[in-house]
Order: sequence, then C-alpha cells, then structure tokens
Amino acid sequence: LCELPRLRAIQPLPGAGKLSAAHYMDVLKEIQGHGKNLHLRIPPEDVELVLRELSARGVLIQTTCKSEQEARALLANVEKWSHD
Repeated sequence: LCELPRLRAIQPLPGAGKLSAAHYMDVLKEIQGHGKNLHLRIPPEDVELVLRELSARGVLIQTTCKSEQEARALLANVEKWSHD
C-alpha cells in the first residue's frame, strides 16, 4: 500500500486480540517512513506512546475519554508528548 502514489493516508485496524493500533508500532513507523499519513483509533492510554514514538506530523488520533476532565488532562499533555 505504501507504494501507491495516490494513497495519502492509512488507517491500520487492529487484528484479533489487539485492542489498539499502537501494538503495531513497527508497521506504523514504516508507514510514516514512506511519507504516508496515519489515522489511528486508539484508547487514551496509548496516546502518549504513539506521540512519543511517531512524528505527530500527519497523524490523526481518534480516542474516547470517560469524562471531560480526562479529555482535558489528555489534551494538556499532547503538546508535551508531540514532536516532528
């Protein structure tokens, strides 16, 4: 898929027994290495790992928090964890 020039983004879906795309970090890094954007649906507890391991550039993270307070706390840390 990474070789398709018109394909600009990939949304990896976790396989059986894997609750998050973060379990495939080596694949996510390879996709980024090919210059493709990522759409990741991950639980809030994986956001830090993803942002520390991957460039935040071109990454769309979709997550669900249990409360507004949890969401605000997560957002407060996103800038600290993100890098190019």
